[in-house]
Amino acid sequence: MHPTELVQLLNEFFTAVTEIVGRNGGVVINYIGDALLVSFNAPLPVEDHADRALAASLEILAMTTSQQFDGQTIRLRIGIATGLIAAGTVGAADDRQTYTVYGNPVNLAQRLQELTKDMNTNCLICGVTAQQARAVGPTLTRLGLFTIRNLATPTEVFAHANSGAPTAPDAS
Repeated sequence: MHPTELVQLLNEFFTAVTEIVGRNGGVVINYIGDALLVSFNAPLPVEDHADRALAASLEILAMTTSQQFDGQTIRLRIGIATGLIAAGTVGAADDRQTYTVYGNPVNLAQRLQELTKDMNTNCLICGVTAQQARAVGPTLTRLGLFTIRNLATPTEVFAHANSGAPTAPDAS
């Protein structure tokens, strides 16, 4: 795909996803290449952030199966994690700063997103998010404990029950 066509596709896609995230009470923290980093409990706390994140993920997945972007179908992968993070402005002292989030949950979400490839699914959710979700939590399917790169203990992983039956090649 020509770079200008790719930028047009990504802008159309990012606009649609940003609208869904905002409607569900989330904030797009950053656009990173063809990915988005989203938060549902920072910069402002939201009590039902786990349910909001899960609802947004379902809406985004439904949107990508029913809509094209600049004439193209997009298949995406989502990782959702909950936990303590550091959020704030970082960067050069006065020249260039940006608001971002750091911490193990941010890294875990990215690694869960990567794991979707091996699991033959499009969205994976950590156990902490599943436990905190009141509305959507009961509809999740537990996939088991997984060893996640750079985390000391295995992570409990869930998927949306209606997103198919993923396989678990590396479950522990």
